[in-house]
Amino acid sequence: GLEVFEQDMDTLAPHTLRREILAADGQPLAGVEVYPLFPNQLQPMVTPTAGLTGKLLLLTDAVLLHRPRFDDCIGVIDVAHPPEGYGLNWQRYAQLGVKALIVAHRDGLDGLSLATWLSLSTELQSHDPINYVHLVANAALFEHLEETVTLHVRTEYQLVTNRTLIGVLKSKRPVKEALVITADYDAFS
Repeated sequence: GLEVFEQDMDTLAPHTLRREILAADGQPLAGVEVYPLFPNQLQPMVTPTAGLTGKLLLLTDAVLLHRPRFDDCIGVIDVAHPPEGYGLNWQRYAQLGVKALIVAHRDGLDGLSLATWLSLSTELQSHDPINYVHLVANAALFEHLEETVTLHVRTEYQLVTNRTLIGVLKSKRPVKEALVITADYDAFS
């Protein structure tokens, strides 16, 4: 007796148009895949036309304490061991001058627990519409630390149709109340 209704609606969602990490010779960095994280509100994540170039630097407590400058690097965070006091807060690294931030796990993307994915989506996202490149990468990234790379990232918002399913199960006798059960998720999911 369940009646099912469908409602289609357009939703604004970020789409990745370009996601490249290139070696100094302009070739793709061997074995490395990068994926943009959620943009900062309605600000798509976009690198300049020439990309962002810098040395891949593993950000650790010691590096953050002793390195005098960071404006020549693209920061890498091992999500299993983020620096104390900085964690995954990209704004703290941006204040140091880090050009972009890439998070990865030495066990690869499968090494990221659900809790880690949830913290990435909250800690690496700002409520301010700032264009700061923050990515997640596979474990192969760790093989290229200290190398100079260029990032090319382009995301943009596009209208995407998503469907809401509504199920109605009517009572066999007349009633004045209804029980509503929702199981929703963000359209971006």
